Amino acid sequence: MGRFLYFLILIASFNVTYADDISNLGWPKTLSKLYFQLNEKPKNYFVLVSRMPSIAVDFRTNDGLHNSINSFSFQKNFHPGHEMIGWKCKIGTMPFESMVGLSGESDDQHKDLLDKGWGLTSLLATFKDGFLQDPNELEARFHYFAEENELAAAEGRSKRIFLIATVLEITENDCERIVNETFEFVNHINNPVQNFSMILSPARYEGAGCGSFAAHFMERIDSVKSLIPLFRRQFNLPNYLFGTGSALPEGVEIPETIKNLASKKPVSKIKLISSSWTSSASPYINVEILDPELIVFWQKLFFDAYFDQNNWTKEKKSFNKNTFITRGVWESSEDIYNQGQRNFTYVAIDRNYDERTRSIYSHQTQFIKDLNLTYFTFSNFPGIILERK
Repeated sequence: MGRFLYFLILIASFNVTYADDISNLGWPKTLSKLYFQLNEKPKNYFVLVSRMPSIAVDFRTNDGLHNSINSFSFQKNFHPGHEMIGWKCKIGTMPFESMVGLSGESDDQHKDLLDKGWGLTSLLATFKDGFLQDPNELEARFHYFAEENELAAAEGRSKRIFLIATVLEITENDCERIVNETFEFVNHINNPVQNFSMILSPARYEGAGCGSFAAHFMERIDSVKSLIPLFRRQFNLPNYLFGTGSALPEGVEIPETIKNLASKKPVSKIKLISSSWTSSASPYINVEILDPELIVFWQKLFFDAYFDQNNWTKEKKSFNKNTFITRGVWESSEDIYNQGQRNFTYVAIDRNYDERTRSIYSHQTQFIKDLNLTYFTFSNFPGIILERK
């Protein structure tokens, strides 16, 4: 009864400030059913909730990234996805229960940068409006997602918001590292929380994006930390794609590595789209970017494993036919025998997608041997609980 009252107190006290300890803020109400399910066992847990990107981006190569940008980057309503993390664990007898996410670029400042001639710099800039989403903010997001999906269904629209969750049993030592890191990250002198960026390093407390922020905390978990580098990809992007446009929007900074090597003249949208992104013939800027499709792929593997173990053939087919679950990209190639015509081939993001997915699949195959898998739902979205046998 005491733990039940403690949870209700946490739920009732969501109006928090950064002065509070973000490692112990409670959970969003949307996940209360999962909370009480986990509370039946004296175990420690880490939670990853992923909002699926509305369109899959091909992060395998420069050309793949270029083709993806050309196909949708300048269209309306594209959403790159979002990662949210949480934990429910103890250090000794002290409970720590929280769920957070890192967000920023709240006014689509990159569009202003593109219009002003900053080229690819606009996608890799630092947006100084980064902030931590507490459980109250995430609950508002979950409520918004549910409302948007209901509205889309009522209007007959196919475009929906889709979430999947993975709950991983962790150790007390994992819990301690996560709790310590929340304090370090929020209170670091560099103020990394306010620096929202695809390329800044959370490990060096420079800043982070939502995905790299989540991955940073997952690296505190012994059982998966060796997997996390597989989610990141390296790119050598030609200097001439990075322009120097007119005045920067308020609250936007250009990382020094880009500022020092970028072209000193504007790069328009048209030039960005039409230029080659191949780095071999030009000086280049090396960047590391987390591929959200690899995180989604890793999470999907646990659902397939659960369906296989429980002989849920129909449910597995239904799950994998979902337009959000079926992830893939269009690969472009030149037909040299037909006047250079461009051909497009659909490539599924599965275990054969590339060497990264093969390695992730191999890791998962070994990983689940010592785990029990349990299926759950939250707001009609699917999740998997992974617990040691």
